[in-house]
Amino acid sequence: MQKFNLNRNMSVKQYLLQLQILDTKINQKIEESAQLRSIVQGRGMSCDSERVQTSPANIQENMIVKYLDIEREIDKMIDAYVDQKDKIINQIHELSDVRYIRILFDRYVPDEKGHTKSFEQISVDMNYNYTYVCDLHGQALIAFAEVIRNNP
Repeated sequence: MQKFNLNRNMSVKQYLLQLQILDTKINQKIEESAQLRSIVQGRGMSCDSERVQTSPANIQENMIVKYLDIEREIDKMIDAYVDQKDKIINQIHELSDVRYIRILFDRYVPDEKGHTKSFEQISVDMNYNYTYVCDLHGQALIAFAEVIRNNP
């Protein structure tokens, strides 16, 4: 399982983007699971008495095992996502400027649908000029880096 910590080779922005990356990976695994479940449920047992399967491998059983493995993997990924999301939100909340909190939260913490806001959306929501929001974002990243350095 991927470890989610800020390391020397990672920027603060990359650290914050981990939530979106993991959210995307989880959604792709869920799609893979749904496809596999559809295949497993779509297969039936052959009742044709003239055909006898001589292969010792049971394809249906292997598919079910693979499906269950993917479901366990999804559960682990969701657990890691929830833990990391909570950690990042708490770190964002350590910032003293409410504008920084709002910008970093809106930009990097996915909502229930996995979406984050663009700088354009944030500028409209905050009733600020787009350029000003971009400047504040840069300042927020610097302040966030300090939070992480003081509280890893």
